[in-house]
Amino acid sequence: MRSPLSWRRRPWQAPRRTRLCRPSAGRRIEAARHYGEASRLDPLNFGYYWNSQRYSSQAWSLLVLWDRCAALVRCLLRNLSPRNLHSFLTSWETGRFVIYAVVALLLAMAALVLRPLDRAQALPFLGALALAAALLGCLWVETKDHKRRMAHIPIRVHVNGIRGKSTVTRLIAAVLRCKYTTLAKTTGSKPCVIFPTGDELEIIRRGRANIKEQIVTARRYAEDVDALVFECMAVNPEFQMISEQDIVQSTIGVITNVREDHQDLMGLTLRDIALSIGSTVPYIQPGFIRGGYLITTEVRHLAVLADVCQKRGTKLIYADSETVTDEELHRFPYMAFKDNIALALEFAKVFHIPRDQALQAMVEAKPDVGAVVVRELEFEGKKFRYAPLWAVNDRESAVVCVDTLRAAAPGHITVLLLNNRADRQLRTVQFADIASLDVKPDYVMTLGEMGEICARRLKRNGFPSDRILVMDGQPVEAVIRKLVEITPERALIIPTVNIHTRQAHELRERVGDVL
Repeated sequence: MRSPLSWRRRPWQAPRRTRLCRPSAGRRIEAARHYGEASRLDPLNFGYYWNSQRYSSQAWSLLVLWDRCAALVRCLLRNLSPRNLHSFLTSWETGRFVIYAVVALLLAMAALVLRPLDRAQALPFLGALALAAALLGCLWVETKDHKRRMAHIPIRVHVNGIRGKSTVTRLIAAVLRCKYTTLAKTTGSKPCVIFPTGDELEIIRRGRANIKEQIVTARRYAEDVDALVFECMAVNPEFQMISEQDIVQSTIGVITNVREDHQDLMGLTLRDIALSIGSTVPYIQPGFIRGGYLITTEVRHLAVLADVCQKRGTKLIYADSETVTDEELHRFPYMAFKDNIALALEFAKVFHIPRDQALQAMVEAKPDVGAVVVRELEFEGKKFRYAPLWAVNDRESAVVCVDTLRAAAPGHITVLLLNNRADRQLRTVQFADIASLDVKPDYVMTLGEMGEICARRLKRNGFPSDRILVMDGQPVEAVIRKLVEITPERALIIPTVNIHTRQAHELRERVGDVL
């Protein structure tokens, strides 16, 4: 017997019909996973649910292709400005759309074969097929040209990891410049190209970062070089694999460390993150000066990386940070770490560069913008020690750096500046937990965005509400005045979490003039 609450068609009601509908984001994720696609949804990558009894598999394929084409048109309409349109047209999703378009046109051609049409009806299909073939031909020519260019560079280094990639890229490039003509590219706090002379050129991006930037850099600047050092700019494991196998094609890989960050893309556990970062482990490539190496200081997940190296025929080299002495560490004008120096010194050993010469080159190399350079400042009779940790955005690195800075600044109150971004919501919550449960500074000041959310998280963890200062959107002068107001005599100011917000850039530019 049917339940009295069950729906029953009344005589005046229309019968139910099976219809194609757009599901919620959660069901779209499930659909994408069900059909073997990536879990990260983008405008050209989503799933739909419908009644399989009503629609056949052939109709399902055509509907998906048609809907993805409609999604492309919607994206184009939303990105009509030249700045956004350039970023969209050079993205990896556009390349996938070309493949989808070719598949759709091949299906249309098959329909023409099964059901012949006259010339007037078939001409648009043939023109569209010729255009798609031309686009695929351009992509093929670009791929061949890039592979030929990379094959003429004997030493290719791909630097990956969670922390310290930009600094390690600079250190390795400085070491290799002692013996080889070396071009390097960083993509961290300040993306830039480092020429063989040591001069730098900042990269001005149009839109969001894209891994195709590596291809453009190699085409423009890597003509007559012996070594190429690229920092990995991909986070998604799929894009990391593409960046390694199709773009950089490294002969030597570098993994700085494995820590908790980008867990929404790389995985929840450290083992998953290690496997994701292991996507950039090079394959053995005989015939080069040095090839098929992976150098790392990561010891906790060394077995995971060793397994990946064994499958790819790559030799694993462990760089022991204990070989770096305190005297060598104190030679650097910024807050250096033994792990980073050990990686660069291992390169010097592989390429038979004297240790003293390599160390001198690293000390003279220009530090990264995200490097921790402690400055002693004074304003209105109060002394400040300013130690920016903009590039530190994971728990382990933040705790280690703050403890080190506190030990070197006795008698200073600690003010932690949490510079948050709206597109890094998980990181905002993580650093609120780090500040309230691990670091426990005297004051917490929020900058950027999402200050109220961060403050609520701090209060929920038991951090005193009278020591939480929400300064989102305030001018730099107001931020500095507030720091002077809460400082008794000495203060240790530690900005962290993110660097790319308006307040962070203004603070970096004006802190030397105002304080």
